[in-house]
Amino acid sequence: GVLVCLILIIFGVDFALLLGFLTFVLNFIPSFGSIIATIIPTLIAFLQFGNSLTPIWVLLAIAVTDSVLGNFVDPKLMGQSLDLSPLLVLFTLIFWGWLWGIAGMILSVPLLAVLKIILENIPSTQPLAILMSK
Repeated sequence: GVLVCLILIIFGVDFALLLGFLTFVLNFIPSFGSIIATIIPTLIAFLQFGNSLTPIWVLLAIAVTDSVLGNFVDPKLMGQSLDLSPLLVLFTLIFWGWLWGIAGMILSVPLLAVLKIILENIPSTQPLAILMSK
């Protein structure tokens, strides 16, 4: 969120602070959140600057930043601590998104992590916790 806010300030996009905060919140939604968080500031830049190259540069800068963070930094930090199967994360995201909408998508990974921790600490359910791992 902070990096997107700085990118938007550098390019002179209106509402940079709000869009940076929105990006921060949307990035809690696995997979889809980062796509939405890239599209919204780009649309604002297109509305503000029209047919100039600025919206394209905004899109590229946000996409590169999101790609580096999403593919290298986040997995390194989260993978070490959560040890969750990516397929299970996707299914959980779809289920909680269907049940509770956006709030469910935001809460899906933390709920899954809590469930895994509980299952790891009950001897009879430890095999299920192992199945939830990578």
